[in-house]
Amino acid sequence: MRKEEMIKYNKIKTELLQIKEKLDEIEESYTQVRAAYINGMPKSKTIKDSIAEAIARIERLREIYNNKITELLDMQIKIEAAIDKLDGYERILMRKRYIDGLKWEIICEQINCSWKTAHRLHNKILEKLKDDIE
Repeated sequence: MRKEEMIKYNKIKTELLQIKEKLDEIEESYTQVRAAYINGMPKSKTIKDSIAEAIARIERLREIYNNKITELLDMQIKIEAAIDKLDGYERILMRKRYIDGLKWEIICEQINCSWKTAHRLHNKILEKLKDDIE
């Protein structure tokens, strides 16, 4: 696991929230389109066709977003698994940095160590993770 991959964790969390919001919007659109489709009012064939097409597009978007969620969750699992292989203190440092997204100053204060010590340990952990994959 490389540093670049670890950094992705917070971006993944943000993207998952964004996708959830999009899915909520799609669900709202879907409900409105379905309501127009099944309200019992007589419709011309072209209106029925356009509503059916809209529903099909909504379903396709839903599928795309669900696939993206699966992909992002798999990446999160990979990062979590790499961090779980570490020793306790190493795991705490990496979680605070990559899972919680804390700045180095806050991490150093919370784990009671100097900036230099935290970075030295961080570099050692990254090497350990890199060696673990290769």
